[in-house]
Amino acid sequence: MRFQPQDLDEIDFSQNLAWAKFANLHPKLVRPRPLLHRYQRAMKYVAASKTGEPLRFTITTGVIKHYRDRADGQWKVSQGDGKEIASGSLPQDGSAHPIEVKVPAAGVYWIEFNDRSAGWGIEAPDEVPTSLALERGRRIIHMGQFRDPLFFFVPRDTKQFQFFWDGGKLEYTAPTEPC
Repeated sequence: MRFQPQDLDEIDFSQNLAWAKFANLHPKLVRPRPLLHRYQRAMKYVAASKTGEPLRFTITTGVIKHYRDRADGQWKVSQGDGKEIASGSLPQDGSAHPIEVKVPAAGVYWIEFNDRSAGWGIEAPDEVPTSLALERGRRIIHMGQFRDPLFFFVPRDTKQFQFFWDGGKLEYTAPTEPC
């Protein structure tokens, strides 16, 4: 059998996140490059405004040419408490749409996009810390464009770690020095 479910104690975490400022990440894993991911279906990202500067990102819509006749895609940026800051619609035209959102203060914000299953991409410059927000039960339909590895934070005093991935190749790598 491929996967044997196990009993585990699941921990609920707050949606009010903090920007992790890592000092000692493995040099082979961190390359200063803009974020570029492509998906089909709605996904959620988290991005940081370091000093209160606007969030800048680009959404490419209608990546799947034959689905460009679908309804406009919907984007939204919100605070950790769910309060919406900005939102809008984008045509499924296969084009890149730059977005800039003024935020009320430095902090971490949620970016959501619903592509109506027409395929979409997100790009963010290196100076805007941006990360995929994995959600329990949400199936990821990735369109094969992860240029760089993805990272997640495990607190220092964690005694046990359980992770389930149903997808392509997965490799765990720890930093060479504690963060």
